[in-house]
Amino acid sequence: MIAALLVIITNSLVFVIFKLFQRYQVHIKRAIIINYTTAVIISYFAIRKSIDFNLLWNAKWIIPAVIIGIIYVLNFYLINLCTKNFNLAVTSLSGKISVVIPILIGIIILHEAFGWTRVVGILLALLSLFLILKPKNPTNFKLFFNTPTKILKLFIPIALFLFYGISDALFQVSQKKLFYSSIYPESEGFVNENAIFVLTVFSVCFIFSILFTTAIKENPIRFYKFRDIIGGIALGVVNLIGGFMLLEAVSQVNNTGVLFAVINISVVILTTMIGILYFKEKLRPINIVGIVIALLALVLLNI
Repeated sequence: MIAALLVIITNSLVFVIFKLFQRYQVHIKRAIIINYTTAVIISYFAIRKSIDFNLLWNAKWIIPAVIIGIIYVLNFYLINLCTKNFNLAVTSLSGKISVVIPILIGIIILHEAFGWTRVVGILLALLSLFLILKPKNPTNFKLFFNTPTKILKLFIPIALFLFYGISDALFQVSQKKLFYSSIYPESEGFVNENAIFVLTVFSVCFIFSILFTTAIKENPIRFYKFRDIIGGIALGVVNLIGGFMLLEAVSQVNNTGVLFAVINISVVILTTMIGILYFKEKLRPINIVGIVIALLALVLLNI
């Protein structure tokens, strides 16, 4: 499936872009605003001639779209906080393990099929994510309990887990239950609904990122360096393609829970390989075992 493949590639590119941000000292807050500005401008000019404002204002998915937009912005800041207070392994695991939420939503709300092979596949998927992202020093987790302040910090990765899972779940429920194109698949009047949904989400992201940046006393219109602009544009293009392709992928499958599992594991495998080949990161034996288990999980999830 081309759409799912593009989701995997774009999600992996986000990882690469943020690694490059660190290397080239790109200002994260400014790049985030440029990112959403880029996404809104491109998506608007791509569909402006066919925007149906009656569909937009009366859409049942407008509230989920607003919630997703807010969560997307908060996720960037949570990733930043989680990386500072813990490490990249905890941050990545918190986000990717959230695949269990859309899987459960698919079973409970969308009544998706769930055979024993997929149960085993999902369990192996979660195990593989843990092994691939397992920190070198497990004692880091014990630091949570040293002081009350550090106990409170435990809620940062928990919030990241919940936000990632909730946004993915809202995507799948909106596409399967609230889109007019899902209700009337033969209608030519709603062929652009995916694009309008993505435009709405990124418009909310843009507005909320400005408000949030101002609220934390960061001037959103101060001087931007060239690298901030280029980095933000690159991130915006990747995010836009990823958001639109995610909706396309969800619309093309019956079992969205399995789709999210496949995407998340594939992203972990691909970003791990990029880390090895490009960023010269080294894998420990336990990480290699995790990759092998992930490949087995992908087979079981597709049976």
